[in-house]
Amino acid sequence: MNLKPSIEFLQHPHRKLLAILLCFCTVGAIAALPLWYLMTLNCVIGFCLLPFVVHITGKSRWNVFALAGIIALGILSIVYHHKVFYFLALAFAIIFFVDFFVGKVSGLVYFLIVFMSPVFYQVSVILGFPIRLLLSSWTGAILKAAGMHVEVMGNSIWINGIDFSVDEACMGLNMLVVSLLLSVFIIAQHLRKEKRDLRLMVMVIFFSLVFLFTVVSNLLRIILLVVFQLLPNNPWHEVVGLLCLVVYVLIPVYFVSKWMAKNAGNSVSVSDSVKLLTVSRSQKCLMIAIGVFILSCGIVMNPDRKEGSIEHATVAFGQLPVEKMQGGISKVITNDMLLYVKPIPDFFSMEHTPLICWKGSGYEFKGIRKDQSANFEVYRGKLKKGNDYLYTAWWYFNGANATIDQFIWRTDMLRGANRYCLINITSKDESTLNEYLKEILGSNKLAIK
Repeated sequence: MNLKPSIEFLQHPHRKLLAILLCFCTVGAIAALPLWYLMTLNCVIGFCLLPFVVHITGKSRWNVFALAGIIALGILSIVYHHKVFYFLALAFAIIFFVDFFVGKVSGLVYFLIVFMSPVFYQVSVILGFPIRLLLSSWTGAILKAAGMHVEVMGNSIWINGIDFSVDEACMGLNMLVVSLLLSVFIIAQHLRKEKRDLRLMVMVIFFSLVFLFTVVSNLLRIILLVVFQLLPNNPWHEVVGLLCLVVYVLIPVYFVSKWMAKNAGNSVSVSDSVKLLTVSRSQKCLMIAIGVFILSCGIVMNPDRKEGSIEHATVAFGQLPVEKMQGGISKVITNDMLLYVKPIPDFFSMEHTPLICWKGSGYEFKGIRKDQSANFEVYRGKLKKGNDYLYTAWWYFNGANATIDQFIWRTDMLRGANRYCLINITSKDESTLNEYLKEILGSNKLAIK
């Protein structure tokens, strides 16, 4: 690790100004971000890797990209009260200050910020779910082609009377986070050794390969678990997962990153003295203004540390009463059915998916799959809590269009369509659930505005 730029900075007269600016960032973070928000697995790992990933690759500079990010994300955090906007604005501010006072940092730090961002959890749940269904389908097709008798329904695979569920551990946050963050660490060490840095497009290609390696690794892991019938209570279940991670992800990543660092990287000169920019009075004022802006954004975030209030949708379901709950959620309940309508305020918002909220209530998902009901596609699953079972289904609806495709409803909202709501209906009996689905989707009995 090249410490020369940092040592030189400690002798610089403007080190106190940087310390003050970083204090502004710290106070803003304390005001806006609760501790639990920064204690997700990917965030903790990211903080641990920061000293090994962040290294100086050039002379100090004005980072216009980071400055634009600070302003845009800071304004968005005030307007929408989304913590992720403030988290990213804070990260851009720290990069901007370090770039100016110490020296240009490697572009890898931007990828590290994205992967360690707390919102990455929800993104991985949303993206991981359809990938798990796809992996289940591929596994069934491969095993059938090999002459084995298997049946696949959603994320469940049956072989010899044994049910294997492709759960989040098979393609979820833990595996994806470990793969991406360790890949950042591995390529950062190769670049530091070679004294090189990568262009943005090369980094995008590299992490796309890491994602592909992770998908292939999980596919092979599922195949091995099914073929050898290694259930979750078998110690080899976890061993196989770790071996697949090492053999099919980390080892290929090591050699690909080593080749890229030597052949696709740009040489950087960090051995020479890194001369800090002369800081004029106007520049000092601008730096302080940026620091105050970041601090102010953190302070004006909701004092109860919750996202901005979500307006309830106007919901009508026959003559049944509609109960309005916190977070903009509307609830309709009968003796044999529970219906939730959860508005999605903006096209970029992370919806409160049942994959998260039902887990928070202590339920475990089983048999998740896509299904057709009244010519509409929905997600379905079975919920288990002890000896109790519930049957649930969900989709997205804006009063006119129903879909389960993330791209479709987000694009519709971006184009100005009415906001979508996540519709989640649950019953203790699957046949009852089927009747309600036909009633809702087939006759437009559920009306929302």
